[in-house]
Amino acid sequence: MVAAPPRQDADGGAPTPAQLQKFVARAIDNQHRDDEVLEEYDRVEHTQTRKTSESSIVDDQRWRIVPIGTGSFHIAMTPDDKPADPALYRQQLAMIQNSLQLAIQPDARERQDLAKYQKRQQERAEMVSDIGKAFQFTWLGREMRNGQLLAKVRLDPDPSFVPPSRIAEILPHVRATLWFDESSEQVVHIEAQITSDVYFGGGVLGKLYHGGQFWLDQAQIAPGVWEPVAYEYDFEGRKFLFGFEVHEKTDVSQYRHLGPLQQKLTFIRNELNTAGGNHSGD
Repeated sequence: MVAAPPRQDADGGAPTPAQLQKFVARAIDNQHRDDEVLEEYDRVEHTQTRKTSESSIVDDQRWRIVPIGTGSFHIAMTPDDKPADPALYRQQLAMIQNSLQLAIQPDARERQDLAKYQKRQQERAEMVSDIGKAFQFTWLGREMRNGQLLAKVRLDPDPSFVPPSRIAEILPHVRATLWFDESSEQVVHIEAQITSDVYFGGGVLGKLYHGGQFWLDQAQIAPGVWEPVAYEYDFEGRKFLFGFEVHEKTDVSQYRHLGPLQQKLTFIRNELNTAGGNHSGD
């Protein structure tokens, strides 16, 4: 649902409400494709953790992330992108190889793991689809961001939305702003805030406190493929009786296309044979 007609911009005409709705739908479709193809890329993630949003860094880790069909394998990296433990590195490559072989020819245990992973992926996909139903979209114009002219849209909870799943229960408690690249119909930047407490299981299972924030940057990493390059979480809440805080910023770089499972297995086998220590993007 579109909340209000868009205003006109000095730098060009604004879309009509119907056009904005169609644009959002296409951007969601593109996001689904980007999420699916992410399984074919390894990458390096640099995560810095703080005790609070304002405190100094208490943990600083760098990982190579390798999708293995039922999740991802993490290899610890040094700041210059070499395996942190060269002796362990070859063992980890062998473990990745075995995981990929099982994903291609699964046994009973692997089929269970695959089913669980596919369920999590389906839940995420449904959550992305729900975004198009859970919010009213208001055109805010166009503005320059990092040298790029982007469309800016505000998302306000639609009071008529009924969350279809437990994971979607958070959406009525969120307000957000999106920046889109109109030519590619891709999301470039998101800023979101938790505006009211979120109760899970009536508060028995947990609670996410209002005031939490999240932002995400995406960029084109290959023709037609847009993936996260940075994101940050600042959340506080309670799980059962125990409080928790998440204050993390992650930078993602060095995306490298490994391909589907069989192609990925060939890539890892070659890497295992050479046991090279560097991770560099193609």
